[in-house]
Amino acid sequence: MADLVYAAGSVLVVVSTLLALSCVVIYSLTAGWWRSPMGRHLFSFMAVLAAGLSLWSVQLLTSGRFAGPTDTHLLWLYVRALAFLAFAWVLSWRLVIIARAQLAERRVRRKEKGS
Repeated sequence: MADLVYAAGSVLVVVSTLLALSCVVIYSLTAGWWRSPMGRHLFSFMAVLAAGLSLWSVQLLTSGRFAGPTDTHLLWLYVRALAFLAFAWVLSWRLVIIARAQLAERRVRRKEKGS
């Protein structure tokens, strides 16, 4: 059971990494993040989060420990899995928010050009 919970947590680490990287790429390509201090902060925050998660994912995928250690307490493994489930949830939410905001901004620009 511990191996299964650890592997689920590892999958969530990698999923969170991919979501964080997607947030950075989409935000950097679609938003004028460099125009304001808040935009620069949001971009930097997402980039640092993506970098940290990327390092963890690379370590998991290259170390042979993706399936997990059996000597770790099961409660800790559940906490780890739940924490990265929350990461994946919040990063998915952020990705949706970024996409919606950019689509809304494009609609406004199109209406302004059409007027």
